[in-house]
Amino acid sequence: MINKKFIRLFLKCVSALILVGVIGVLWVMFGLYRFLAENDKIKAEVLVVEGWLPEYALEQACKEFKNGSYKYILTTGGRVDKIFRMHSNGTLNFQLPDSVTARPPASSIVIEAQGVPLDGQYPHFSLWVNDTICVGEAYTWWYDKKFTFPLASETPPIRKVHITYDNDDSKKGIDRDLYFKSVTVNGHKATYLNGEAIYEFYSPYSHQKEIYAEKTWAEQAAFTLQSMGLTNTEVIALPSPAVRRHRTYTSAMALRDWLEENHVKSINVFSLGAHARRSRLSYEKVLDQDNISIGVIAVDNENQDPDTWWKRKGSFKAVMIEALKYTYIQFLFDLTEDIDSQA
Repeated sequence: MINKKFIRLFLKCVSALILVGVIGVLWVMFGLYRFLAENDKIKAEVLVVEGWLPEYALEQACKEFKNGSYKYILTTGGRVDKIFRMHSNGTLNFQLPDSVTARPPASSIVIEAQGVPLDGQYPHFSLWVNDTICVGEAYTWWYDKKFTFPLASETPPIRKVHITYDNDDSKKGIDRDLYFKSVTVNGHKATYLNGEAIYEFYSPYSHQKEIYAEKTWAEQAAFTLQSMGLTNTEVIALPSPAVRRHRTYTSAMALRDWLEENHVKSINVFSLGAHARRSRLSYEKVLDQDNISIGVIAVDNENQDPDTWWKRKGSFKAVMIEALKYTYIQFLFDLTEDIDSQA
């Protein structure tokens, strides 16, 4: 026969475990995002902006710089992703090498692209060659897809290809963007990174046509901030080496020499939502021996509601990944071994 004291003790333990579980779940639901989206701004000499931030976050970074007493705004980040984000109505131009243009035109051109929809409509683009010949047009899809455009038999040798994006829009934190991966002509595959490519678009900030060919997040963010009204003496891009993992760490290492050379002893790191606490931790670990005070500013992520982030699959996944990465950086990451192994 089971002892009654044992049963009572067992029920108390089960109740305690349930209570702890409920409290844990409630903290994750209503406390985890705010824990990760840390805001601890200090009076700093320099504002450090992570270059991969979306435009609405860069707008707020620009306002923070203008309203603060910062000397400089530094943008960080390594090589952009292989899929190039066309964030505004514009044209992506490729000048093809002689080895391609000297050959007869192939029977078709292949474009690899994808897009983010808004109100059920995906990004639309048209394909042009030699500036004046429209080969075709298409709507993208949410996954990477190959679009094949047949060429007329009388098409002359192709010297230039450009992709024009023409239905950009945004609403409630969702931005209809076109993501371009590659164009293949005569067997030659060109991407934004390895091709002679420039992006031309009309900037809503400078209200004029802008052109850039920057290949790192740091340079692209600096370009955007300058188009918002900051000068090239206020904005300094600090590109970091290309790595597969720990890109925030690598950015912090690229920043360290500049801070030492310019005798800077205080910075605010400007980040996005749930990424903020991990960013600050990464900078603290890299700059630990340099006696540099580090604050952090987390701008709201428009795709993640702080109160209901766990209700949306994409938002839930992104926040939980940030929580796991923060835990790894805090307790398991070895700076020297992990960075050296992938450099």
